[in-house]
Amino acid sequence: GDAAEQGFALRELSRRYKELRGMSHTQNELVLRLLHGKTEAVNSVRHLEGARAPAEERQARLASRLEEARGGVDALREQARGVEERLVAAREELERADQDRRALEGRAEVLDARIAEVERLRKELEVERARAQSKVESLLDPGLEREDLDAGARAVIEAVEGGEGPIAAGLLAGLLADHLRTSTEYARALDAVLGERARAIAVRSEADALLLVEWLRDRDQGQAALAVLGGLGERKPLAPPQIEGCWIGGRVVGPLMDLVRPAEGALPIAEALCGDVLVVRDLETALALVARDPRWRCVTPEGELADAGGIVGGRRTLVQGAVGRRASAEELEAQIVQLSEREATEEQRRSELDAQRTALRTERQEAATALEARRTSVSGLQGELGTARARLADLETSLGSLEREVAGATLERAKLEEKLTAARTQRDEVEAEFEVQNARLAELESDRRGLEEARESASREEGRTQVALSRLEEQVGGLDRRLADQRRVRTESVAEVERARRKSADEAQASEAAREEAARLAGRAQELGEELARAQELLDGLRARAAEETASLERLRIEENRVTRELEAVSARLSEGKLEVQRLELVRAELLRRAEEDLALDEERLLADFVAEVELESKEALQQLEGKVRELRAQLDRLGPVNLEALSELEEVTARLTFLEGQVGDLADSRRKLGETLRRIEVESKRLFLETFEEIRAAFQTIFRQLFGGGRADVKLAEGEDVMDAGVDIMARPPGREMLPIGLLSGGQRTMTALALLFAVFQCRPSPFCVLDEVDAALDDANVQRFLAMLERFRETTQFVVVTHNKGTMAACQSLYGVTMETKGVSKKVAVQLEEVDAFVPGAEGKIAARRGGSELVPETGLADEDTLEDDGYVEPTPLVAEAPSPEPSAPDADATSLDEESGERVVEIVPASSRREEPAER
Repeated sequence: GDAAEQGFALRELSRRYKELRGMSHTQNELVLRLLHGKTEAVNSVRHLEGARAPAEERQARLASRLEEARGGVDALREQARGVEERLVAAREELERADQDRRALEGRAEVLDARIAEVERLRKELEVERARAQSKVESLLDPGLEREDLDAGARAVIEAVEGGEGPIAAGLLAGLLADHLRTSTEYARALDAVLGERARAIAVRSEADALLLVEWLRDRDQGQAALAVLGGLGERKPLAPPQIEGCWIGGRVVGPLMDLVRPAEGALPIAEALCGDVLVVRDLETALALVARDPRWRCVTPEGELADAGGIVGGRRTLVQGAVGRRASAEELEAQIVQLSEREATEEQRRSELDAQRTALRTERQEAATALEARRTSVSGLQGELGTARARLADLETSLGSLEREVAGATLERAKLEEKLTAARTQRDEVEAEFEVQNARLAELESDRRGLEEARESASREEGRTQVALSRLEEQVGGLDRRLADQRRVRTESVAEVERARRKSADEAQASEAAREEAARLAGRAQELGEELARAQELLDGLRARAAEETASLERLRIEENRVTRELEAVSARLSEGKLEVQRLELVRAELLRRAEEDLALDEERLLADFVAEVELESKEALQQLEGKVRELRAQLDRLGPVNLEALSELEEVTARLTFLEGQVGDLADSRRKLGETLRRIEVESKRLFLETFEEIRAAFQTIFRQLFGGGRADVKLAEGEDVMDAGVDIMARPPGREMLPIGLLSGGQRTMTALALLFAVFQCRPSPFCVLDEVDAALDDANVQRFLAMLERFRETTQFVVVTHNKGTMAACQSLYGVTMETKGVSKKVAVQLEEVDAFVPGAEGKIAARRGGSELVPETGLADEDTLEDDGYVEPTPLVAEAPSPEPSAPDADATSLDEESGERVVEIVPASSRREEPAER
């Protein structure tokens, strides 16, 4: 009861205390607001009084600046108008200059087109003239024409030209075809009329012809056709036959002599050979004319000839005869002259057009210079006008701002006076209200402190009572929890006993069922055992039967093989017999053919009265006879047929032999000189090769020690072989290993050794360009840096293109080219200029530099060495080619210099920059 009364009194005191504390808090806030307002009013009055003088000064300063700005704006407007007028005039001049330039460019294009057309036409004429010249040379080739001559004619020409003939070389006038010319239209007709005489040797007189004939007869050189240009005897002209409707204007062209152009002094021979020939349109007209007067011969333009002796017909090509070739050559030469004249004309036109183009280019350059000057003037005026307008706009903007500032300053000063008056009134009111409310707050605070002391005393008494009550309630709760635990344990024990009983019953039932199943399975096992025994007996019987069948099958197979072998032997003998029969048939057919060819005997006459010779029945006798026949036949073949021209051919062969012996001598001399030259080249090549080899060898040993930081390497030529054919053995001993051939080194050591040899070759014989394909595939990071440092040493003389998938190598290059597949199945080439990476991936350059820690060998290119740039939105493409690697030079320094323990030589090792840093930055 006491605890309840004390609690009630304490709650009443707490309620009254809260009400009073709320009132005090409210009054305190009101006093604070009044104090804040009082302070603001005082500060505002002080601030406004201090701001009045600067406002007046600012108003006067802005008014002065406003007047100055108005004067500057007027002056600048006048300047802008002047610049605009000058700009309009300059633009008009620029437009006229641009029109002149376009007109000159149009003229230049037309002139270039005309020059191109003239050049094309000139080249076509040149090609056509060369083609015609080639045809003329082919038609008038003396070598080919001489091959068509008879042996006697060739002998005469060669003897006279060689100074061994009966007459002087100047007395031979070539061939008859050289003296009788006509147009290509009637060249086939003249060739048909002349026939073989067209290739006759032309001589000046009958005496020369007799000398040549006598010379051929004495030396038995064969025969030669000779044409005497002056003719032999005098020939009376024939009156042409007359057929109504067939003469000139009809189917008869006219006498051939009217169409032939004989050379000087060749008119008699032309009349002798062509004076009795008429040219007709067709063969039917020719036959009619010959039938009318057999003394005449008729020929068509196609070369078909008809005379009293018969007809020569068929298709004759223009160049088939000597006259046709010369007529074609004559027309081609005329064409060549015309083409040369046209070519000269076109060349002159080209020269004139070139001169015009040169003058036009000068004029265009002058126009371009003038246009550029006007453009510069316009650009300058535009810039000047733009500057003036910008300054004018700025001044106008500034003028407007000053006007607004002046108006604002005036308005601000008026508002400042109004605010100052209102602030002073507000300050006085707030100070009076503050005094009243502050007194009220002091009273409330005194009442609150008294009530708070009484509440604290009641609260302490109520706390002691509450502690005792809590202790009793705790004891009662403990007893209730123990009782509940006991009840829960009893319930769980009863449930566990019931579960044990159910489980025991279930296990008993399962045991009984298991015993029954075991009995059933035992019976089933016995049945299966009996069935297994029966199946085993049946299996044994089947196996025995299978063994018997297998033995029987094996016996049959053996018998089959024996019969097959016998059959194959019989078939082989039968095939041999058939082949022998075929051979004998072929021999018989060959004998019959040879008898027919050699003895003119058929099979019946050959077998008539045939008696087999006993001595030829043996195989050896037949072989001896066949050998003797072959020997006799070989002798006959060597003798050859009887040659009645043997003596004349002997002279030809002798001359040919003399010529060939001279040629053989020249060839032998050339061969000797060529052999001497080859020996000198071989000696010089060996010397140069050995010098270069030793130079590369020394450089290889040095570069190997630099790449490996020691060790030894050497290249040697294989012993016992010629220097130019010998193989090269490469031996290397990296530090800590024995001397081994390059094939027994590890992959990385083998690559580094090969690179040392490659760079040694570049050092001795620099190359401007080099492609390296996957050379760094077997290298670790440290050796990749050594490789890149070595590339840097040679970059001044050689441009390197490196095909690689190594990120370190790609990061060190200047340009990166790769292939990516943004769309499945579509490859796309990608090129990256590493200097521009920061434009694609902003900040990437700094990130890569931070990851590498400022490596001396790898420039800050923006491409990661080991990390991709996917976080920055850039996916590195699959690299194909890294061009011109450019790591910072890893020049040998004092830290990389040591002595080789084996050779005692100073080794300047190429040390990667990352390994020389004392404190490498984190990646």
